[in-house]
Amino acid sequence: MGGNKYRLVAAIHFNTQKLFVRHVLTHKEYDQGDWNK
Repeated sequence: MGGNKYRLVAAIHFNTQKLFVRHVLTHKEYDQGDWNK
């Protein structure tokens, strides 16, 4: 996203055809892994 500066973490519910954006993070924030708790 945005020139490959960000990562998008999403949950996809195929049965209801909905996508939920969980997080929009920089690569540094993503690599730290604090969002995954």
